[in-house]
Amino acid sequence: MAETIPALYAGSLACVREGLADPKYDGIVFEITKENPKNWKMTPINGDGVPISCSPSLLRAATQQEIESARAAAADRRPPLYPGQVVTAAGAGWREAPDILWVVTKVNPDGAAALAKFGGDGNRVYRPVPRALLNPLAPERIAAMAAAAALTTPPTAAARPSSPNRARS
Repeated sequence: MAETIPALYAGSLACVREGLADPKYDGIVFEITKENPKNWKMTPINGDGVPISCSPSLLRAATQQEIESARAAAADRRPPLYPGQVVTAAGAGWREAPDILWVVTKVNPDGAAALAKFGGDGNRVYRPVPRALLNPLAPERIAAMAAAAALTTPPTAAARPSSPNRARS
């Protein structure tokens, strides 16, 4: 007797059947994003891998345990870092103050990054700093910090507007 395929549709959470496709997809929970006539487009919900196309006959419904573990893995995953991003650094083994702002200058394949102090520090670069110690700042927080700094810093003589009609002595 033929095996019954559960009803799957766009928005369903599914897994690729073990042993029928590439083993690298075993245990990954996908959300079906688009139903095409032959293959369906799917995106992993746990952040592992890339979106794939798959025949619906190779799919099975994801179990509740698989869905919960995939969502937990996605919640623990840190967003990627990019060169030029502003971060703070803190944690075990980090000797600098946690409120100093740093700029990511390079990201290694393992997630570790090279950092330079925001505003400069004699061209000193700290590397490699593990990803677990780095916390990216939201653009809104950076804008708020810049606005606060602008309010507290008095304008310099060079920054003050001068009148072009002023007589010079």
